Amino acid sequence: MREINAAGPEEDNDYALVHAVGETTNETEITDAAFGAMAENSYRLVRTVEMYQWHETKHVQSHDDGSETTTYDYR
Repeated sequence: MREINAAGPEEDNDYALVHAVGETTNETEITDAAFGAMAENSYRLVRTVEMYQWHETKHVQSHDDGSETTTYDYR
C-alpha cells in the first residue's frame, strides 16, 4: 500500500492500493428528499431499505355460554 498526497491524482497510483488522509467538504447539501435526510460535509449519502413481512392467523374459539375468544398468531 502506498501513502499518497490527497491534494491531487497521479497516474502512477492508478489501479494501486493507496492510503490518503484529508478532509472532505461539499459545497452543496446531499439530501434524500423521500426521507428528509441530509449529510453535511460528506461525499455521499446511501439509503438502505429493509422490508419485513409477517403472516397473521386468526383463531376463534367458541365457548359453551355462546361467547367467543379470538386470538392471533404471527409468523
